[in-house]
Amino acid sequence: MWEVGFTNVSPHWEIRSSGERAGYYAANDQGELLPFYVTPAFGREARALFDRVISQDLLTQAVVSTIDPSYLSLCLDVQDKVTVHTHLYEIASEAEAREAKTESEKLAQP
Repeated sequence: MWEVGFTNVSPHWEIRSSGERAGYYAANDQGELLPFYVTPAFGREARALFDRVISQDLLTQAVVSTIDPSYLSLCLDVQDKVTVHTHLYEIASEAEAREAKTESEKLAQP
């Protein structure tokens, strides 16, 4: 859902630094930055590259998943407000739920 709903339908651009490929990003027509990725070799430049991307493309918002801590951190550093767009979760299987016990339940077992 994340990739299809937000990312795949939006144009992607390469991020270059000193003539080398440093990463990529995508943005939609509403001025929302979607994925933003910087290669490990350019990790120390991530803040500058992020600032350059959001200023040159006049992006006003970002859609970021909490599963991407680097991108989330960059966004939180410059945010005015945070709004939850979508909750993503996984339902535990019944086997996992049955096995989960509190510490007192574990101690009470013979």
